[in-house]
Amino acid sequence: MIEDLNRESRNVGLKKNIDKTKIMFSENAETAIRVLDKPLEIVNENTYLGQTLVYEKPEHHLVLERKLIQRAMEMIMMEITPRETKRSTWIRARSKLEDILTTCKKKEKEMVMGKT
Repeated sequence: MIEDLNRESRNVGLKKNIDKTKIMFSENAETAIRVLDKPLEIVNENTYLGQTLVYEKPEHHLVLERKLIQRAMEMIMMEITPRETKRSTWIRARSKLEDILTTCKKKEKEMVMGKT
């Protein structure tokens, strides 16, 4: 399919810079894809037109959701309105709460080490 795209692009006068062409997969893949006998670089993150595209594993969405929930709860506890721009570090310094990611990583490390 990529070779077809390359061929059709050349037919209408478009050229690809194969050295700048990168590919992202939605799942882990070890398949090497080649165009004009050059392997394309496989990346998990790329910036295109000023936007950074990142492939995140499905569990990353759960982490993001937990962080958003934690921030909302902290703002309610501290009586901070959404209009107020307070950084999470500022809120945690005053609320004395620990970041959920830090807690999860500690718990995960304890489980691996057998300290549960």
